[in-house]
Amino acid sequence: MIIINIIIINIKIYGENMEISSITRKGYANIENADKFNIIDDTYFILADGASGNISPSEPSNSFVNFLSEKLTFGVPESYVGLIRDGERNFLFEGVYGETTGVVFEINNKKIKGSSVGDSEVWLYREGELTEITEKQNRRPRIGSFGPFDITPVMFEMELKENDIIIAGTDGLFNFVPSQKIKEIIESKNFNVINSCMLKEAMVDGKLEDDFTAITIKI
Repeated sequence: MIIINIIIINIKIYGENMEISSITRKGYANIENADKFNIIDDTYFILADGASGNISPSEPSNSFVNFLSEKLTFGVPESYVGLIRDGERNFLFEGVYGETTGVVFEINNKKIKGSSVGDSEVWLYREGELTEITEKQNRRPRIGSFGPFDITPVMFEMELKENDIIIAGTDGLFNFVPSQKIKEIIESKNFNVINSCMLKEAMVDGKLEDDFTAITIKI
């Protein structure tokens, strides 16, 4: 068996005020990376972490990200909460059996707006303080559980300021890198190496225990 670790690092600059960096890597014991994400039109951000699937753990996360990506190519949705629920209903149409977390948001005109469910998170670093934007989200049930209780995506919205940094990531980041360490990295490193430094911190004995994905955005 040949296992290939894949690291994807992208850094883009939009105008003079907005930079985006993203990185993803599979956990050392996993057959594939179940973390999926997409960035659309320099504005919309989708992130999912597949937890199970009838074919593979990436099946539900891949279906969710692809469905939302297609919808967002037509512009701003009526409701991000409704968009997440539509993504779950699409599992039934596609015959997808499995669960995933889900985060979707837009950044436009110095404002972030979106919705989330599960344990993938979005944080804000501003003027020496690091706070979780998605702190009120419901971690259970996850998208695709189809149990006795429906998913309850939670909306978030706030104004952004120049030099704010947004960090969106899966539990492979936030379960392994304490918020204080993330803050230290942001304050001591150049923006273009923040993600790679967090990746290194997430490793245990030089290995990733879980799939890791991080998206950082500097306003």
